Amino acid sequence: MRPFTSTIPFPDALKIALDATQPVTRTEHIPITAADGRVAAHDVLSPLEVPPFDRAAMDGYAVRAADVQPGATLTCIGHVFTGEVFSGELRAGECIEIATGAPMPAGADAVVMVEETEPAGANAVRFKAAAKEKQNIGRRGADIGLGMNVVSTGDVLTPSRIGALAATGHRSVEVLARPTVAVLSTGNEVIQCAAIIEETTPACSAFQKCAAQFRVPFENSAGGHARHGAHQFHRITNGVRNGEKIRVPHIAPTDIGL
Repeated sequence: MRPFTSTIPFPDALKIALDATQPVTRTEHIPITAADGRVAAHDVLSPLEVPPFDRAAMDGYAVRAADVQPGATLTCIGHVFTGEVFSGELRAGECIEIATGAPMPAGADAVVMVEETEPAGANAVRFKAAAKEKQNIGRRGADIGLGMNVVSTGDVLTPSRIGALAATGHRSVEVLARPTVAVLSTGNEVIQCAAIIEETTPACSAFQKCAAQFRVPFENSAGGHARHGAHQFHRITNGVRNGEKIRVPHIAPTDIGL
């Protein structure tokens, strides 16, 4: 085997490849359930606030802060769990049992965590410390404000960004279309994967490895030709030997649809 007579640094090779590429501009609408790893084509704004209401940040009791001092006893008039809405209104001398994430009842302006209370008889709760207005309350719009960017153009859609899309009522998203990839492999030992594997016949796992790496529609051109102009990316592979069957002649960009 003859050694390579000259090489170029990897950054230079990468620059040559990148300079020859063009960005994908085609877009498509897909369900957010299929959007993991895709790239947002446009900014997506929130049409609502998240959360859409003030909510309890602790398990405990919704109260009027002015009613709660050390040793104060209030009457518990009901409870509200996550996903529920209390239909009444809290008045002086009352409290409501509340779960983390539940909407704040009308009339309440603070939440006292359950660890700072103790039972004081039927429907009565004694408080061990004073309360302050707005304590232990998650404010409306604290996570995402009205009109806020949920994702920006060019963002890779991660699970957290997809969750934000779902929280703001989006069920689909416009993304950049994935490029297609063609692999032009040389060598008469290369076969299609549908061929019968015999003792002297090599498997073609390299093609599937390429497809998995790129995560895009994939065409193996071994034994044939890539369709002219059908792909945004072409990968030409051959061995490291200088054999007659594996040499790749000069290929003009127009020959492979670039």
